[in-house]
Amino acid sequence: MLKHLAIATLYYLILGSIELLGLYSNIQPAIKAYDVGQGDALVLITEKGEKVLVDGGPSFDLDYKLLSDFPSMDFCPIDVVVLTHPHADHLQGLYRYVLRCSPNYIVFDNAIYDSKLYFDFKNEVERHVMENTSVHLTSNQFKSNLLGIEVLWPPENFDFRRVDNINNVSIVLFYNSKAATPALLLGDLEKDSQSLMLREILFENEGNEIPFNYNRFSGTSSKQSAVLKLAHHGAENGLNRQLFNIFSPSECLISVGEKNSYGHPSSITLKYAENFCEILQTEILGDITLPL
Repeated sequence: MLKHLAIATLYYLILGSIELLGLYSNIQPAIKAYDVGQGDALVLITEKGEKVLVDGGPSFDLDYKLLSDFPSMDFCPIDVVVLTHPHADHLQGLYRYVLRCSPNYIVFDNAIYDSKLYFDFKNEVERHVMENTSVHLTSNQFKSNLLGIEVLWPPENFDFRRVDNINNVSIVLFYNSKAATPALLLGDLEKDSQSLMLREILFENEGNEIPFNYNRFSGTSSKQSAVLKLAHHGAENGLNRQLFNIFSPSECLISVGEKNSYGHPSSITLKYAENFCEILQTEILGDITLPL
C-alpha cells in the first residue's frame, strides 16, 4: 500500500512539474487541483486555451501557484473567475486575485451570506464592473458554450433566500467538450441538493440520457474516463451514491488540508468512491494535474 502510494505521489508530482506548461502551451485540456490546504482552488484549461479559475482557497498560496505555472503571463493568466460559494476557504485567494487583476469575467451568484470578506469581494467586483475592466455574471448568465462548460446548479428558478446552508448554493460546473474527458466540479454541494440537481436534469431531459452520461464521449477516446471533483472536501454529507452510479468517474479529485479539524475526507466517502475511481487527494499528492 505504501509503495503504491509513493509511486502515485511521484507520478503526479512529475506530471505537475514537467507536463503542466507543455499541456497549456499545446492547448490540451487539463485540470489542476492546487494544494492550498483546507479549501478549493482549481484551474480548468479548455481545448481553446481559456483558463478558468474555480475558487481560490483559504490563503494567498494561489498567487505563488499561478506565478509558478504561468511565469510568462504577467501574473494574471485567468480568463474566467468562478466563485462557487462565499465560504472563506474558497474565496480568500480568489478575492486577492481579483484585487490584483482584471479578469474578463467574474462569475458568482448573489447569495445571502453575512461575511466581511464576501462583502468586500462584492464591492471590489462592482468597482471592476464600473471601470469596465470586468463583467460580473451570475451562474444563469454564464452562457459558456464556447468554453464547453455547462452550469448544472443552481437552476434558473433558484431562491437564494430560502437556503440555510450556504454550501447548497454552490455553482456546479460540467466541462462537456467532446474533444476531452468530461469533468464534473461539485463545489461544496451537499448530497440532498445533488439529488435535486439530478432531478432537475432528468426532468429537463424527460427521462432520456442526462447531460453527463459520459458514454456519449466514448467515440473520442480508446479509454472511457471521467473526472469528478468530490463535494465538500470528501465529507460524507457530499457523498451522493446516485450521482456516482450515473457519472461513474474514473478519477476522483479531493481538495483537502492535511490533518484538518473537520475529519475530511470521510472514510465512508473514500470507501465508496474507491469502487469507481482512482482517488487523488491534494493533502497526499500536493498539486495534481490531470490531462482531459
